[in-house]
Amino acid sequence: MSFFKKSTIKKEAADNISKKQGSIAARKGLSIKLIKHPHLSEKAHNLMENNKYVFVVDVSANKSLVKREIENKYHVSVLSVNMILNKGKIKMWRNKASRRENFKKAIIAIKQGQKIETS
Repeated sequence: MSFFKKSTIKKEAADNISKKQGSIAARKGLSIKLIKHPHLSEKAHNLMENNKYVFVVDVSANKSLVKREIENKYHVSVLSVNMILNKGKIKMWRNKASRRENFKKAIIAIKQGQKIETS
């Protein structure tokens, strides 16, 4: 009986190591594209007047990664980052329920006088 417990513990440890390695690659921006595209809507356009920009980012992204990526890509100084996780809607198609993907938005506040070109 103890033999089975040891093997499950080893498998769990191997899974934890692979998860940590994946998160390291994500922090370095190697395996995933963190910032997908700017989110262009009426509300996002109104936020641009207050030096706040909205981007759709990867679901696994966090605030510090997004801040670093925005600063490197657009050469601006980021003051704050707010994240919003939107759950995918359930839609019916041919009497079958399917679910759209979850997506995450990041609202980026930048320094006064700087600008990000989004088109």
